[in-house]
This record gives sequence, C-alpha cells and structure tokens, in this order.
Amino acid sequence: MEAHLLQQAAAMDVIGARMNEIDAASRHAVLTRYPRTGFAQQMAEAMRQQAERAPGTRTRLLWRMGFERAIRRPAWPE
Repeated sequence: MEAHLLQQAAAMDVIGARMNEIDAASRHAVLTRYPRTGFAQQMAEAMRQQAERAPGTRTRLLWRMGFERAIRRPAWPE
C-alpha cells in the first residue's frame, strides 16, 4: 500500500498526474508555501544524470522513451 501511495504522489509531483483531483485553493496554498522554482529543470537534469550512470535501469528506459517531455510539460506553475 505504501509503495502505491508513494508512486502516486511522485507522479503527481513530477508530471501532474491526477492534480485535477486537488481543489484549486489547496493547490494554490501548497504552491504559495512551497514554490516549485526550477523544479522541472532540476528533475530533468537529475534523471538525465542517473540515466547516464545506470544504463540498465528503468530510469534509463524512461529517459530514452522521452520522459523528459512529461517532466518539462507545465503541469504545475513554477
């Protein structure tokens, strides 16, 4: 159960999955307190570095499949 919740939370954080299930006022409150300044750039760079260091991993596969585009798509305002 915890692994599923972590996966869902990471998907929402990184690519905005299911973010429409959070009301606008709550999203605004969280983003005001915890701004995402540069998040997409930093996340994409970290993933690129990991993909280069570990070629046999899921991270590398996702990177090669173009997951960077999903990270950089503006789901959350920065």
